[in-house]
Formats: sequence, structure tokens, C-alpha cells
Amino acid sequence: MPLLEFRCETGPVRLHYETAGEGPGQPVLLIMGLAAEGRGWENQIDPLAAHHPVAWFDHRGVGRTRARPGRYSMALFTEDVRRLLDHLGWDRAHVVGVSMGGMIAQHVALTFPERLISLSLIVTHAGGRRPRLPRPPGIARFARVAVLPGRGRVAALERLLFPAEHLARIDRHDLRRRLRTQFKAIPRRYLLSQLSAVMGHRTAHRLHRIDTPTLVIAAPHDVVIHPRESHRLHRLIPGSRLITFDDAGHGVIRQKGPEISRALLDHFAASEG
Repeated sequence: MPLLEFRCETGPVRLHYETAGEGPGQPVLLIMGLAAEGRGWENQIDPLAAHHPVAWFDHRGVGRTRARPGRYSMALFTEDVRRLLDHLGWDRAHVVGVSMGGMIAQHVALTFPERLISLSLIVTHAGGRRPRLPRPPGIARFARVAVLPGRGRVAALERLLFPAEHLARIDRHDLRRRLRTQFKAIPRRYLLSQLSAVMGHRTAHRLHRIDTPTLVIAAPHDVVIHPRESHRLHRLIPGSRLITFDDAGHGVIRQKGPEISRALLDHFAASEG
């Protein structure tokens, strides 16, 4: 099991990560969102790994990563990313983040711009008071995900991530199986630790400094992060490109797996060119 072990001001950390692919393209680092394991990128890993070396990991408090809970911050998560890039021997990489992972990716781009070839921000926001809470339909669903056990939690999770129209068309049993493995309930203290970092996230006043080629992906049916926040990111990051998947929700990397992979590969190729 690949582990990056180190000690920092919060104590010892055993960061679990995985890699795939030996393609000719430049490396790709995938950063997952709140309370989800890195393998939640499963729909993107194989398509990207056919062309690029790819890495993904579990955040502190999730999956097989071991670290103390506490007042996590974006600076702490950003340092985890830097240490992982150093450990992998990747001087530069395409950095892709979804939801909370997109928030971390913004901080990586602002703190270590020389380490990025491109930046991709999927259903995320620039912080501040306005986007902190889910949209009204998502607040109750998020609360159910946080407190309900077993089947009730998974049922709330699928309604949080996907529009009803999508759920009506797919194999719900297979979806729930995947959600159970990728979104295992984590101890409340770790959920609060990650949420403290999200609540402290603010980059809007600095995003004009980003000159890395940037792709922003929006999902109009997202009930976790309002889609207007993707448009705000697009306005704030000079030269960024915006793609909208009209029938998608917050789970867009699963709902639109092949389309997301193609968009990322195109963005990587343009950035490397």
C-alpha cells in the first residue's frame, strides 16, 4: 500500500495515495472533495491514465490516510499536496480538483504556481459567506448524509449528488454500491475538521493572479454548490474556460464520466501544446 509518511505541526501523517498510467503526457494529480475517498475518481482514472501518469489520494480523516483531527485549513491541505508532488518526483503536474478538492487546487495554484501545468476546477467556489452553505434543497440532504446510518445515508447521498431525472434512468443498486465504498461514513470529528477548512476558504480577491491555463466545470442542477459560483470563478480567473454540463448535479464526475475525461484530456493537451 503506497504511503507518504511525514510529521508536521499537527502530528504524524500517513497519507495513502495510488498511481496509474505511464503515458507520454505530463503527470496529473486528482484532488477529491469533502469526506470522499480518492478512488471516487474511478470514472476518470483509466481514461486519463491511458495518456498520462495519474495520482490520487485520501484526505486526512478519510479512507486509509491516518492523521489527527483538529482545525484543518486550506494551507494544511495545500502542504499535503506539495509533499505528495515532491514524493512522486513530479516537478510540475496538471492539478484537478472537485468540490472541496477544487478549493484546495485554487490554493495550490496560488501558493505554488510553478508546480502547475494546468488547473481544472469542477463544481467548486472561491469562498466567502455567500457560497458556504448548500442551496436550500441540499441543506436537508447534506444533514441527512451527516447523521443517518446505513441505507438512509446512502439514499440521501444519491439525492444530494444527482438530479432525480438522472436517478430515474440508471441502475440505482449499482450506484448505491459504489457510493457505499467511496463515501464511507467518517467520524464526526474528521468531518468537522474538513468543514473547518472549507469554512475558512477565501480566494476571490487573489484569483486574478492565476496565469495557469484553467478549466472551470459547472453543473446547473448542483444543490451543494450553486452553479453561479463556477461562473464567478470563470470571471475571476483571467483567460479561464468554462464548460457546463446542462443536466448534471454535484456528482458530475460520475454522472458525466466520459465527457469529463474528454474535457480534461483536451485541456491538458492544449496546456502542454
